[in-house]
Amino acid sequence: MPVKMLIVIVLALFVSGCATTTKKASNIELQQLKGRVSGLETDLQAKEQEVMRLEDELEKAREKRVIYKEEKIREGRPIESKKLSDRQVQTALKNAGFYRGSADGKIGPATTEAIKAFQRANGLKADGVAGKKTRANLMKYLTGPNDDWVK
Repeated sequence: MPVKMLIVIVLALFVSGCATTTKKASNIELQQLKGRVSGLETDLQAKEQEVMRLEDELEKAREKRVIYKEEKIREGRPIESKKLSDRQVQTALKNAGFYRGSADGKIGPATTEAIKAFQRANGLKADGVAGKKTRANLMKYLTGPNDDWVK
């Protein structure tokens, strides 16, 4: 057998062996990546379930807070509160459906008229001033993470 032919055969075997080794390494790496993706998908599902559970807990807590406030208002018991800012008054009026403007914290004619309408609808003196009773009634329309009106 000529030397050239022997060299060609050896090179062919070497190249095919390298290709097989590279292919096996690629398959192993691919399997590892698939396993990692599968693990991440499982982690994601667990996190999504945890988020749903926490959202349910938050909604239940908000419902309890609103019910508690409504009971105190119905019973005429005072609600310990901070003074509402003008922006919070506007937000509560908006949530209650009495104010359509932006909650910019500026009490103008539209806000004053909204306060009067809210007061009339809630059997309060319609003077356009968000006093203690008006604030107590508005508080049930303020919800969210900074809702610390009831102690």
